[in-house]
Amino acid sequence: MAPAEVIGGDDARYSRVVFNEITKNAIRQAFEQPGELNINRVNAQQARRFMDRVVGYMVSPLLWKKIARGLSAGRVQSVAVRLVVEREREIKAFVPEEFWEIDANTSTPSGEALPLQVTHQNDKPFRPVNREQTLAAVSLLEKARYSVLEREDKPTSSKPGARLSPQRYNRRPVPGWLWREENHDDGAASV
Repeated sequence: MAPAEVIGGDDARYSRVVFNEITKNAIRQAFEQPGELNINRVNAQQARRFMDRVVGYMVSPLLWKKIARGLSAGRVQSVAVRLVVEREREIKAFVPEEFWEIDANTSTPSGEALPLQVTHQNDKPFRPVNREQTLAAVSLLEKARYSVLEREDKPTSSKPGARLSPQRYNRRPVPGWLWREENHDDGAASV
């Protein structure tokens, strides 16, 4: 799709001027040497604008709550683009490595299930990297006798979430639900 199709009109009617400073001379020189519109650059600008709006609109209210009223996330595109670039570099630099895990489904003398995973051999981390190492380890493990030398029970606790006040309940997003305002007056709400 040609840039003029996006804007609406003839390709020859539109040009692109580029300047790096807002001075009379820089702007004049830019208009003396206009370039062609590049749809890829137009699309990139639209994506940056979208990120500014969506991410900025989401982050600004958080800043108001956590830091100070009136703060704005402002332009977020450079941070977002940097995150995308870093992730893309990680993806390109990724080298897949083969590794194997050894899990054993054992049981106690009373018949209680006791799943185990092999993580160490002779007090050193053990992680087989191919089928041969794994099969050799499994054949040794199948012939061995096992006993529990030490057991550590750790108490666990969980705290209930904060109580749900009417204000927090009303702010809670409910995907797919649309509330009609006119029904709130008589105590009914429709979805």
